[in-house]
Amino acid sequence: MSQLDPQIKEQFLSLPKAVQDIITDSGWQFTIRDIIKKFNLRVDQGGVIEQETMFVMFGFEDADTFLENIQREAQLDKKTALALEEEVARVIFAPLRKALIQKTDEMDAAESVIAPAPAAKTPALETREDLLKQIEDPSEIPATMPVVNPVAETRTTAASAPVAPTAPKPAAPIAPSMPTQAARAASTSKTDPYREPIE
Repeated sequence: MSQLDPQIKEQFLSLPKAVQDIITDSGWQFTIRDIIKKFNLRVDQGGVIEQETMFVMFGFEDADTFLENIQREAQLDKKTALALEEEVARVIFAPLRKALIQKTDEMDAAESVIAPAPAAKTPALETREDLLKQIEDPSEIPATMPVVNPVAETRTTAASAPVAPTAPKPAAPIAPSMPTQAARAASTSKTDPYREPIE
């Protein structure tokens, strides 16, 4: 079995994270040991049953071949193998299947809540001239082009209302700045302010 350990670990890690968590949290190894005690199996037979159960859970073997495998590998009679297979299916496989279905339903519900609404498509500009015209004179923006508020698009709350388009504000004239005292002194003196004074 030591040759199988790396393959088993690799197969387990290849399973989806949700399946890994369910198998790990199930305590199936303790349950299988209780079943082995219940059927009074020998240690070697118990090891085979545990291994075959693990092979089915990890996806190495199909559940349909479980009965044949435990009967052949553990050298069990047909009646004991059938009863053992039914017990393992009822106590281990069925709860794992139920937990997996529940987990996938929860994940699907979480994805539907988290999924963002599709973004509004912006119509493409017709030509380069249209773009240049809009840059030069923003009042000529066509009415069909929506104004997009990037802050509002990043919010994912259901209560957010669509943002109404706003007209562009005219540019305010730039007021001349007040000259500083150093600038006034430089303009009144006859010397160049960037040269060192000659004494």
